[in-house]
Amino acid sequence: TPGPGLCLVQPDNGPVGMAIDFFGDSFGNIPGSVVFYNNKSADLTTAVWNNQQALNVPVPSNAATGPVEVRDAAGARSNSINFRVGSCTGDSECSSLGLGDHCCSVLGSNYCSVVPCGSTNSCSYSWTVTTKSLLAVIDHGPECDNACSNAVVFADFNSEIGSAYLTTNLFAIHACTDSTCTTLVDPSPTGNLTTLVGQTQIQISPEKWHIVLSHSPLQVGTSYLVTVGAGVTNVANAALGANFTWKFKVGLSNCAVDRIDVLPANFDASVGETVNYLAQAYSAPGICYAAGMPIICDATIGCSWSSWQSSAPALASILPVADPSQTKVNALAIGNNINITAQAVQNGNNYTDFGILNITT
Repeated sequence: TPGPGLCLVQPDNGPVGMAIDFFGDSFGNIPGSVVFYNNKSADLTTAVWNNQQALNVPVPSNAATGPVEVRDAAGARSNSINFRVGSCTGDSECSSLGLGDHCCSVLGSNYCSVVPCGSTNSCSYSWTVTTKSLLAVIDHGPECDNACSNAVVFADFNSEIGSAYLTTNLFAIHACTDSTCTTLVDPSPTGNLTTLVGQTQIQISPEKWHIVLSHSPLQVGTSYLVTVGAGVTNVANAALGANFTWKFKVGLSNCAVDRIDVLPANFDASVGETVNYLAQAYSAPGICYAAGMPIICDATIGCSWSSWQSSAPALASILPVADPSQTKVNALAIGNNINITAQAVQNGNNYTDFGILNITT
């Protein structure tokens, strides 16, 4: 029996609370779930669900820009389609974001559309048969015009990248001469602001690997172009095949910490496995994304990381690494609901979060 397939998200952007329609096949006639980026599930109380549609699905209050997917009642997952959380203010904003030329409104919610307002997009299915899994960038950021100067620049992949390909030859951040980023200030390798790429890959979920592009300071008022090179290759020897690029502009200086998230939020490991963890600081909501944007916690903003903690050290021990926002956890023995906790401190305020680790044989 085929699992769910997602063909169209209509619209593929909009603010929190807006009703979104999902079209595809094999959703099942028993309602499953619609899951936005970072495992945020939508409330389906008012939704209409059938085998090919999930209609009137509200964007969750804690949703952030990233891939969204449909899951059937048995938990089988569809392919994902990127969804941007946010509200447009005019046609020109939609054009600059690459989301179409029309800023439309429905029931008080604004969204961007590639077709005239009131029209409906269409979609069709195709199938690809391959002898190995394909490599793709499934999330990235930031992508906005009001990013913080202490922004975290990241790219998420659908499979693990080979360590030999985590180099500044394949990952780059360049300053642009204007907001279009058609011309770079210094397109040569010396103009690459990436200083260290992905010292640790974080497996957020079974099909998502998170890589942070560490960088030298970003300047307020400057636009930047991020490039992930076509030669980036995963451990199965599948190459990206084409450059993946995006741009953003810095509009705010050194944003303060509003909260932190520990990634992965949930992870199932086997005894003897080592799990990589990342603690990610976020700005206040509304900056770049509805839920806030990932930022760097360091001395520049008076922020520091406390030591990582395990709620069951005899089952899961902490193995410190050079970057205090990261750690490795050694799964020693079988156990469930083990909390792996991180804490950031800024100006006397403590921000804490934890990931849940389950260890099996």
